[in-house]
Amino acid sequence: MFIQYIAKCYVVCSNKFIYINAITEKLKEYENNREKYPTFDDFHPKLIELFKELSEKQKG
Repeated sequence: MFIQYIAKCYVVCSNKFIYINAITEKLKEYENNREKYPTFDDFHPKLIELFKELSEKQKG
């Protein structure tokens, strides 16, 4: 599964990629709600929204 791949990346990248926890959690939402999001195309606006939120937090 995709989330397992992300988990492996977390171990390698966690100190370098500050958004990995937030993205992992959002992807879990996707995997756990496949009826609501049958395709990744249905879900990707949620990731865009997440990146906007994280960007605003980063700005302070």
